[in-house]
Amino acid sequence: MDRRRSLLKMAAYRQAKRMQRGALTTQGGFSTTDPALLHVPCTIQCVFVPQTFESRQCVFDTRGSNTSPRIDILENGRMSIYYSGTNKTIDISIGTLYNITFVTTETEQSVYVGGELLGSAPYSTPQFAYYVIGALTDRFMYRFKGDYLLHRHFNYAMSADEVKALDNNGDPMGYVVPKTSRYFEMFYNSDFSSGVDGWKGTAGSLDLTVQSNNGVLELSGNYSTYQIIRSIGSAPKYATRYKIRIELEEPILVSSFKFYPFSTSASISASFSEPTAVFEGVSRILEAGLNRSCYLHIYGVTPNTVVRIKSISVEPVGLIAEYLPQNLMESRKGPAVEPKAKIYEFNIGDEYYKSVLTQAKYPYDCIYRVDYVVDEWDYQPKIGSVGFLGLTGATILTPDGQDWSTLEKAKVGESRTLLVKMPGSGTPALYYIWR
Repeated sequence: MDRRRSLLKMAAYRQAKRMQRGALTTQGGFSTTDPALLHVPCTIQCVFVPQTFESRQCVFDTRGSNTSPRIDILENGRMSIYYSGTNKTIDISIGTLYNITFVTTETEQSVYVGGELLGSAPYSTPQFAYYVIGALTDRFMYRFKGDYLLHRHFNYAMSADEVKALDNNGDPMGYVVPKTSRYFEMFYNSDFSSGVDGWKGTAGSLDLTVQSNNGVLELSGNYSTYQIIRSIGSAPKYATRYKIRIELEEPILVSSFKFYPFSTSASISASFSEPTAVFEGVSRILEAGLNRSCYLHIYGVTPNTVVRIKSISVEPVGLIAEYLPQNLMESRKGPAVEPKAKIYEFNIGDEYYKSVLTQAKYPYDCIYRVDYVVDEWDYQPKIGSVGFLGLTGATILTPDGQDWSTLEKAKVGESRTLLVKMPGSGTPALYYIWR
């Protein structure tokens, strides 16, 4: 009975996601500087529907330039996808759903369209500069005018099969991320500054010497396989995947290593033909054998060799952010209690500049819409700059979020509109300088 309830609930969730209209990111979009979303490796899934080709639009951006990852909708009915400094342009259609997935490691970046590989290239950028959904950079230029349906961020590089599974046979909105990719309870980061941090010899190398020396864990003994164990709290409640990284003080020649993160069944392993200073990898998921301990096995050691370990980290990997239309827009609302918007009316007259507003401290970014009409002029003006307490801080945008330099020139007696995006803190003192 419980199983049937679970399936019914899951089906309802899939159906609800399929029916969502999508976030109209031309009204706000989403940006963040959360370090967890800026670092590689990672997998980023973007699901959206273009609705117009009337102007250039940026669906997703991380660098503020033509450096990847980035997706642009072009006025000629095509879409540019940037990865590893490479640009692939494909034909697209209005009203069609597109599922674009970027997979980034420390050395390579790949892009998939509808679960199929579009291309791969070498990659070496350690982190992204921006993370903006529905616009270009945190200035919110080239806003996307279609429907942004779904955005997912995984903190590891997926395999081609996993990316294919995300596409869900052309129905990415119907894919439900498994529980194992949402469980983030267990983790470990070593600290050998004052001791061995709980590690000891085990199994076939019980008498292994394990000691701390100047913040480094040293292993030595008359064994060809070094095996150590560390117990942490209690066993995890659910299986998950783990990313492990073991850094050695200096390279050594061993045949292989195997690491069991909180499990006696799921492990990460690698073989070596040359001296190495790093053991790393991502585990598979096994429901059986969940355990409160981590195990490290190092094979092919020359007996009595001192293996010096600088650090050990065990981090759960999976879905760390999922943005649906409701929280794409919610993210732009700021605090629970917002200042009420005020309408300011004024005549500039003959003054060179005019202070428009001074107001209480803002706890979040806000955008003002400015409607203006020129009654008469000695020369044709355009709003030239916006000041923020005498310093540059606010950003002028066109009504559709483009750079202010593309503003239409004013005409006597005709209304014009612009947007002013204020900074996220301080006391705004907005003034215009006419040029």
